[in-house]
Amino acid sequence: MLGYNTKVCQSKQIDTADLNGDKVMMNLDKGKYFALNSVGSHIWDMMIEEIYVKDLIKILLKEYNVNKKTCESNVLNYLGVLENEELITIK
Repeated sequence: MLGYNTKVCQSKQIDTADLNGDKVMMNLDKGKYFALNSVGSHIWDMMIEEIYVKDLIKILLKEYNVNKKTCESNVLNYLGVLENEELITIK
């Protein structure tokens, strides 16, 4: 289950391409395409190596004008979608 002390990382099975600052990805196992906006792409890039969810949130709070509660909720929801689609691994 995802939480602040969970480590997340990109799945190695995902083929990703950069498209004007956004990411387009394909889960080769599922044959599904995904598109990420600039914020989602930034989070994706931060997950090249394992990173704690709490550290992702700290970075985003420094870089974007968003309140902590909204940031935490949005990040956890977003990571949950990525996990459900098997785009990330969690530890």
